[in-house]
Amino acid sequence: MADQDTYLKDVLTEAIAALLQDTDEDGNTPPLDRDEARREADRIARDLIHSVVGKGLPVIKLDIEGKHLSGGNTAEMVAFYKFQAPFAFKLDQKTKKLAEEAKVMQAIGNNHRLDEDYRKAWPAIYAVHDTPPYAYLMEFFPPGDGWSSLEDRLFPKPGRPVGGFPDEMMLHTLDIMFRGFSSSQDRRTIPSIRADYLGRIVERLTETAEQDARFISQPLEINGEHYAPWQHYIDLIQRKADYLDRISAPFSTIVHGDPNPGNILLRKNEGKLELKFIDPKEWLTGDYLFDIAKLTHFIENTGPMEKPHDGQPFKAQYRSIDGEGATLTYRIDSATWTPGVVALCLDRAAEFAGAHGDHLWQARYELGMAANLLGLPRDRLKKSPPREDVALGLYGEGLKWLARFCARLEEGFAISSPPVAAAGPNEVEPETLRRFRDMVRAKLPDVAETLDRRGFQLLHWPPDRPNAQNKPVELSLEHEGRLRPLAEKSVQQLRDALHRSSGGTAADGLLASDSRFAGLGVSRFDRAPGPQSVDLYYDDTTAALGNGLIAAGFTLRQRLMSSKFMTWGTCSDSSMRPLNLELPSVRYGASAVIARLEFNWIDNLETGIDEFLNSAEIAGEDAGNPLLLASMTGLFPKTRFEPVISHTVLREKFALSDLSSTQGEQEQFYINIDSITAQSLRTGQVAHHTEIDIAPCRVVDEARLSSLIRLTEELSRLYGLVPARSTKAWADAAQLSRPV
Repeated sequence: MADQDTYLKDVLTEAIAALLQDTDEDGNTPPLDRDEARREADRIARDLIHSVVGKGLPVIKLDIEGKHLSGGNTAEMVAFYKFQAPFAFKLDQKTKKLAEEAKVMQAIGNNHRLDEDYRKAWPAIYAVHDTPPYAYLMEFFPPGDGWSSLEDRLFPKPGRPVGGFPDEMMLHTLDIMFRGFSSSQDRRTIPSIRADYLGRIVERLTETAEQDARFISQPLEINGEHYAPWQHYIDLIQRKADYLDRISAPFSTIVHGDPNPGNILLRKNEGKLELKFIDPKEWLTGDYLFDIAKLTHFIENTGPMEKPHDGQPFKAQYRSIDGEGATLTYRIDSATWTPGVVALCLDRAAEFAGAHGDHLWQARYELGMAANLLGLPRDRLKKSPPREDVALGLYGEGLKWLARFCARLEEGFAISSPPVAAAGPNEVEPETLRRFRDMVRAKLPDVAETLDRRGFQLLHWPPDRPNAQNKPVELSLEHEGRLRPLAEKSVQQLRDALHRSSGGTAADGLLASDSRFAGLGVSRFDRAPGPQSVDLYYDDTTAALGNGLIAAGFTLRQRLMSSKFMTWGTCSDSSMRPLNLELPSVRYGASAVIARLEFNWIDNLETGIDEFLNSAEIAGEDAGNPLLLASMTGLFPKTRFEPVISHTVLREKFALSDLSSTQGEQEQFYINIDSITAQSLRTGQVAHHTEIDIAPCRVVDEARLSSLIRLTEELSRLYGLVPARSTKAWADAAQLSRPV
């Protein structure tokens, strides 16, 4: 063995021998004495060196420095030794997973079917020792060369700035991750949602409860919201376990398994970001969405709890109530950039899921967040000293996600959720909607542009057939926040708060006094007894309920009855009805706010459908037919439609108004609580559900859009509401598809 090889072997031998003679955490005496440990260490070091030299790692002796690494590493020993090229050395006497993780990195680096940039984002593995004690040598990335973890950049020590632009760092990370997902997609192998998600939750919660009685299955009030014992949610999922199969990923990909920001290294090199992944799980393949949940839960919860930017330790207060469960209160001090960065992750997930047919990814993401968060308290309690407050906070957040998933689970998943595009936070008219409106303008030269009384931007043109109300055909650009309750009590709490504040301001009970909306006046609209609208929703004639037009994100509606609460009321000519066609919406990040285009017109729908089916192109007298114009999206099916759902709405309407305006009281936002009764026209089945809509009543600009997003977030947080991720027609179909 050459001198430089001998030098490296001696260094490794000393390090390995020291570990082999160490007393373990339980105080047990090691099985090897000094001489035996030295001989075993020498054998392992020789094996590693032979592999290193074979792979061309330069080991010319320079100034040697050795350093033990800490942090999130689970190996018994992690150290690096710097020669001509830096490398890391990891060793564990018992855990074979250490060698397996090295083999995962080797497999990725050697798989030339994967995207090249993705392969380059993994360290080179120089040597693996895959019998006890397990060890490997890999490429190391010294801080002195500009490398630091995404965790340290996003969550620096108090008083230090964030180490870069969060959006830029996250976009680069996501770009590399999704290159790997895209180039490794395998539809022959389906990940196990039962093992990876539900199994993890059950195992970790059981073990955590055995460690600490505060985590037993019991009713728990978290920051004022009531949650059932966690076993209740587990039992519900297990009773409906067939739904897990429906929401499983339809393919597997290469996964990291633990891409928390601590395992992602970055540096700026000649103005460009470089990235390296370290410390993967030994899985190699799995569900890409588990990786995304691993990343976002750290950004939203683990990072702010363990590394609060103000430097004040995270605190959670737990109080047991005899016979009634317990209460848990805490506050997460998140950075201002957090929602935007999480939205970037979910936008990329939505784009990837839509492109590859993973239509129920949102439901699996909620379960994935629960699995990740509820898997953490056990190990936080084992830390020295135990991180009890963080463990309780992570438990609380995980239980919220588990409850959210179960609320979705109870809706049923008999139909596919429609895809939803994503918009930038300041994109008042999202690009896809702008392009469509431009196409309409080009096809219809007699279009007039105007605003309605609520400030919605409208395009008007003459109808193909005159109507008694002399109404034009309308294409409206609309923005609204769409929410649904996690539980019925959420609706009642919101309703009570609105009534308490009515005639006063939002600070009288609806919103906190320090809210930017607290000074707005609250007023309630009087309504006549009975429903405010009755509609028929249409879908493909041959499609199963909700799996045709509705599943594609469209809503085709015929209004049978209306009131002053609703625009486009009934028509005096029974053969001509108010019609509405919503195009697929665009969501603003992870918020509940959407932008959409919808047609409103009065016509005989059957006549319009016949024209649509018999038209080869958008031209001639029927060019203004909204059905034909909708076909320009490339997603609108050219088929016959029939009414499939009767949709009846009992609406409570409230206004939030600016009381300080010099022009008198001005309405700013409407809050609608819609109690919906849906009936299948095919089976007669009836279902009930509630949705909450928040709409602006003034022209939407960037400031008003930002306010709308913030208002929906405040209402969501205070009243246990979550974004309605689909159209009302889809929600009806989902309810009606539930097993009886």
